[in-house]
Amino acid sequence: MECGRTQVRALAECYSATPHCISETLSFQRGERRVRVGLHARYEARDIAKVPVQVLDYHAFGWTCVAGAAGGHYVLVSLARANGAPCPECEYRRLYEESGRLVASTAAVDARGVLTPDARGRIAIERTIGADAARRSVSEIYR
Repeated sequence: MECGRTQVRALAECYSATPHCISETLSFQRGERRVRVGLHARYEARDIAKVPVQVLDYHAFGWTCVAGAAGGHYVLVSLARANGAPCPECEYRRLYEESGRLVASTAAVDARGVLTPDARGRIAIERTIGADAARRSVSEIYR
């Protein structure tokens, strides 16, 4: 996807016919400069085809380019728990600059995989891209 002056590509390495992935990255490329960013670093053990493997416990389910409130462009990524039905308590967002630098996240994930809402991160996202854009879900942005 084009986002401002940056080409953003998503790469996921997943087990076929499952929601489980071993890696998910975004690649931000502007000119000759490329930065790869891992979206989530928490793993959990799962049995895939009766073999125990480490898989990401959260996965990206959507991303979009949004205009900044004061100019510029940002990539807004929505992530959800990989092992269950969508639920507001199982989802969070991350906002990246065109350079690939993480601006803020709406939640922190602890060592057990539990999401803790991050009000400061949510406010930072709202200030950066505007409250209306920050409140809409990525699925609403795609409609």
